[in-house]
Amino acid sequence: MLRNSEYEIGLVLSGGGFRGAAHVGVIQAMHDAGLKANIISGVSAGALVGACYAAGLSCEKMLDLFMKPRLFSLAHYSYKKPGLLDTDKFITYIDEFIKQNSYEDLEIPLYICATDMLKGKLVTFSNGTLNKAILASCAFPFVFSPVWHNDTYYSDGGIINNFPVEQLIGKCKSIIGVYVNPITDIPSGELNTSLKVLQRAFSISTSAIPYLKFQHCDIMIEPKELTRFNLFDRRNVYKMYEIGYLEGQKMFEKYKISGTITDLPITVHSQGL
Repeated sequence: MLRNSEYEIGLVLSGGGFRGAAHVGVIQAMHDAGLKANIISGVSAGALVGACYAAGLSCEKMLDLFMKPRLFSLAHYSYKKPGLLDTDKFITYIDEFIKQNSYEDLEIPLYICATDMLKGKLVTFSNGTLNKAILASCAFPFVFSPVWHNDTYYSDGGIINNFPVEQLIGKCKSIIGVYVNPITDIPSGELNTSLKVLQRAFSISTSAIPYLKFQHCDIMIEPKELTRFNLFDRRNVYKMYEIGYLEGQKMFEKYKISGTITDLPITVHSQGL
């Protein structure tokens, strides 16, 4: 899907909680194949990984950012805020890993999507302060409190758009998409807690439109095996990283990609491991 545009390779990273570790695996597979994204669009976990990549962090450091915060520590619980966890308390972790707190200081252009909860619309950040935009995009409803930024409250961008490919269309010659929130059949016994029901409902509602947008990608990677893990499964971060790496490696090796994907004749979809 050859396009005439400014950037060679664009990278779209979906939301998906701790499944975002699979994004890191795909990025490592890209690196091994001699590929580098020139522009990135991400939402929620994809916004976090995309910001790390754009800031020049190694994949090892990206995984540290998933593992270091103890998500449900008492220190992170909210007080008089609408959410189990106070999102603002995680800003120190962002600042520790991503030293550039400005889009203008990043190595790669970056788009981050979040939901304006007061106006009920999607907002895309591409300049100004970075850390607040990341937190806003990652603020999963009910679990994380909305983030006050630019005179409004923001929550997870995946509420409206869990695969922000639109931001890259027309801007790059080729697009690699990574979707880590796949939908597969599950047994009835899986819905045995309120949190699992909430996660399943969120996954279904946020996946309907993204699947229609995969056609805009030259390579679409969607590791089906990730459905084994829930959105907040911190214990299996390295396994999810490995799943993303192997799936990316398989796709890039299959088409003998090295340095460019602009000559691919068709859109390619991953079928999972």
